[in-house]
Amino acid sequence: MSSQKVSGEQQEHSILSGLEAGFEFNRRNFDNPALEWRRLFSEILGTFLLVLAGAGGSVVNAVPWLRVPGYIIAQLVGSTLAVLLLRATFGNVGMLGATEPGPGISDWQAVVVEFVLTAGLVSTILGTASKAQNLGPISAFGVGAYIILAGLWSSPISGASMNPARSFGPDLVLWNFSSYWVYLVGPIAGALVAVGIAFILRGRGGGQSGIEAAQGKLN
Repeated sequence: MSSQKVSGEQQEHSILSGLEAGFEFNRRNFDNPALEWRRLFSEILGTFLLVLAGAGGSVVNAVPWLRVPGYIIAQLVGSTLAVLLLRATFGNVGMLGATEPGPGISDWQAVVVEFVLTAGLVSTILGTASKAQNLGPISAFGVGAYIILAGLWSSPISGASMNPARSFGPDLVLWNFSSYWVYLVGPIAGALVAVGIAFILRGRGGGQSGIEAAQGKLN
């Protein structure tokens, strides 16, 4: 029993060391004065996103790159099938939910909005996708809440797409890609910035729980 206890303590120490190496949250690095810039940076980012949503009133690294094309194709197909179902059920009305810049909104203004929205969304996803983060297993609530708030204020501006696949289906069925570049450039650029933000705040990450989640192994 004693040897099992020692082995368990060694395993726990190894896990904690791995978390520290990956810049995961713990009491030691939270109190480290050398990391004060991270706390200030996260406060700036959090306040920015909070004010942006309130005032306006909307684990890729763990997934092998060979899988990425399949995910992209699956999302595009799913988006198109959803729009085809809507058209078959309700007819060709409401622009089939197409995302377009609102009245008086230029394409470039919509790009900026989609960029900011997606950066916030992906930051929220990456910040709650690990058990070591605050929300852990219920991260979907944080992500869902962000999407709701983002949509409340930005839908009249850009449609709050935040995903090129979301805009692809309606544009394909309507065969109108005149503004699709907005929903391609904005979200992709925003997602890349969010990954950079995550690296600044937490390092490379790659914890075991994140890897298992990305591979669909978590129960």
